[in-house]
Amino acid sequence: MQDIMESCFSSRQQVNNYLIGAIRMINSPVSTIAKTLLEDEGLRNIVEEKSKNTQDFYTRFFSGV
Repeated sequence: MQDIMESCFSSRQQVNNYLIGAIRMINSPVSTIAKTLLEDEGLRNIVEEKSKNTQDFYTRFFSGV
């Protein structure tokens, strides 16, 4: 899934737009994105660029929301 996301959404802004759309589709507030990213240490490390390993980023993110 990561390869697909990175191919389709090459910039951070494009990924953010996709996540906002996905969150709205499940009728959750957009603030869910920030909350999920901050509460999951693995996701937080990726966002803060402490880790370059993004292989399970999307799976972990959508499992969290």
